[in-house]
Amino acid sequence: MADARLAVLGSPIDHSQSPALHVAAYRTLGLDWEYGRFEVAEAELASFLDAHDDWAGFSLTMPLKTELVRLADERGWAVDDTARLTGGANTWVNGPVPGVYNTDVHGIEQALREAGANVSRCAVLGSGATAKSAVLAAARLGAQHIEIFARSQHKARTLADFAQSLGARTGTAALGQLQLDDWSTVLSTLPSQVLTEDSLRLPAHCTTAVFEAGYAPGGFSLATAAAERGGTAIPGQRMLIHQAIRQIELFGIARAALTGTFDAETVTSLEKTMTKEAQAL
Repeated sequence: MADARLAVLGSPIDHSQSPALHVAAYRTLGLDWEYGRFEVAEAELASFLDAHDDWAGFSLTMPLKTELVRLADERGWAVDDTARLTGGANTWVNGPVPGVYNTDVHGIEQALREAGANVSRCAVLGSGATAKSAVLAAARLGAQHIEIFARSQHKARTLADFAQSLGARTGTAALGQLQLDDWSTVLSTLPSQVLTEDSLRLPAHCTTAVFEAGYAPGGFSLATAAAERGGTAIPGQRMLIHQAIRQIELFGIARAALTGTFDAETVTSLEKTMTKEAQAL
């Protein structure tokens, strides 16, 4: 039996690349851990965690991130500062007092930083938990203006208020009003089927960097469209890799398999291993 059992939870979950990336990282680190996946709806999260309270930890994707923080408050679990600020968490770590963490913000920051993205004028597409993490990541990297484009204008205004509280100028607009070349960076947290080429006014040329959190195959890719017009595509796998490395640190420290956070050499080694694995999927 493995030293630790871990998994990713969400709905839908079949497309998740997390199991392959985590297992590749564990192999590199010499950890005898297993990592699977479970289809879990929001209303099922509490009972699932109760039934798996002997597991070492879980990664969580949509639609569970906000519910995890609510559960943490209800049950007295520890909540890290980033999860508290965003109201969403993607990591549950078992222990005498379980802890919940948001590593998405770190993942987005690293993906933007390594791409050399200019975040001075950012458009964020979407208004859910990942969009809120994207807003915080952009603000931490120095975004001066963060515009929220979403289907729900009520949710968009709430997210814009959050951006303003972080010191950014902000506003809201419908998705169809996005002008790609108005923005230095676009952060899309939308499912791949939401946008279509016909629903947007795409320029003949742009220098915009486009990050897409989603990576499920099929559908229109705004990042690819931007790259075809001279911009920069930042795939969601980059965020996934960076946030997963931070999760592995949290799992390892809690189980005393690690004495602290990874050094730069280890991070680089894990990035290379997980990137190679992602390219093979």
